[in-house]
Amino acid sequence: MKKYELTDETKVIDGYTLHRIKSLKDFTLINAKEVKAGDLGGWIESEKNLSHEGRCWVYEDCCMYENAKRVDNSIGFGNSQQFGDSIQSGNSMQFWYSKQFGNSMQSDNSMQHGYSQQFEHSKQSGNSIQADNSMQYGYSQQFGNSQQHGDSRQFGNSKQFGNSKQFGNSRQFGDSQQSGYSQQHENSQHLEDNIQAFQTNKKDDDLRPQKTVRSAALQKVERLTNAPKGEENKIQKPKNTLKL
Repeated sequence: MKKYELTDETKVIDGYTLHRIKSLKDFTLINAKEVKAGDLGGWIESEKNLSHEGRCWVYEDCCMYENAKRVDNSIGFGNSQQFGDSIQSGNSMQFWYSKQFGNSMQSDNSMQHGYSQQFEHSKQSGNSIQADNSMQYGYSQQFGNSQQHGDSRQFGNSKQFGNSKQFGNSRQFGDSQQSGYSQQHENSQHLEDNIQAFQTNKKDDDLRPQKTVRSAALQKVERLTNAPKGEENKIQKPKNTLKL
C-alpha cells in the first residue's frame, strides 16, 4: 500500500517542479509527530525521492528533487533541501535551512540542521550532529557522537568521531582525524596527519592541551618559521596550501 500521493499543488525550485505530498495512512515519525491520513507533507519532484516503505517523511517546506532519496525512518522538515544524488537513511533527521546534495550520505541517528551544508562524497552517521553554518564535503566522514558547529569546514579525507567537537572558523582536512573529547576552535586547522586539539572531560571544562602529533608538512612550516635569516630559501615550502 502506498503511504502518500502527489497533489496538484506545485512550486518550482531551481527549475524543478515539485509537488506537495498528502498522506494516505496514519503513522508516527521518529520525533513523535503524528501523521494522519489526509495530512499534507512537504515537497518532492517524484515518488523516486521518498520511499513508501518505513516511516520516512518530509513535511512543512522541506524539498526533495533530482535523484535525492529518503528511506527507512528518515525525516526532513523546516526549510531544509535535499537534492543531487544524496541519500538520507536510518533514523536521520534534517531540518531548519540545512542542505544536502552531491553524492553525500546521512544515516543512523545523525542530525543536520541550522544553515549547514553537506555535499560531494561526504558521509555523516552514528549520533553525529552538523549545525549552524558548518560545511562537510570531499570524502570526509563524521560519526560517533561528534559535532560540527559555527562556520567550521571538514573536507578532504578527514574523519571526526568519538565525542569531538569542531567550532568557529576551524578547518579539518587532508587525512586528519579528530576524536576522543577533543575540541577544535576559532581559526585552527588540522591538515594531513596532524592532530592538535584540546582534551576535555565530559563536563566540557578544565581545558588541557592534548599531545600534538605533527605531520611532516607542519614540521617543515615550523623549520621555515624558525630558520636563521638567509636560510629560509634553503627550505622547500609546502605546496598546495588550501585557503578557504
